[in-house]
Amino acid sequence: MKTILVVDDDDSIRALIGLVLTDPGYAVVGAASGNQAAVVYAQHEPDLVITDLIMPDGEGLELIKNLRSLYKQVKIIAMTGGGLGGKTNYLFMAQNLGADYTIEKPFSLEEFGSLVRLALEAGPAPPAMASALLT
Repeated sequence: MKTILVVDDDDSIRALIGLVLTDPGYAVVGAASGNQAAVVYAQHEPDLVITDLIMPDGEGLELIKNLRSLYKQVKIIAMTGGGLGGKTNYLFMAQNLGADYTIEKPFSLEEFGSLVRLALEAGPAPPAMASALLT
């Protein structure tokens, strides 16, 4: 069974994503911040990390950078709904720091499920694939 760590400061988003991912049989663990995610990652060593980028206590960009330096094999999906810098800028920065895939909020559950399956089955995305997913 594949384990997925979902990192988002919004409890309702984390819970919804958890429900979507447990339905096809994934084990899901959650964290409300990048700082908490580092601890949860060390405890569970998930196959995939899905992280929001803008959080008040330990943001996703720093989490991606830290995970990529410590755990090169982990697959990472970065997601964001915007912020002052705009969605595309944050997703581009996430990609440059090591996110394998990116997705903009709001997204359809079908699109999200497809991206999760792709990340778990196909391995790291080439930069062109990650960029293509920004549109």
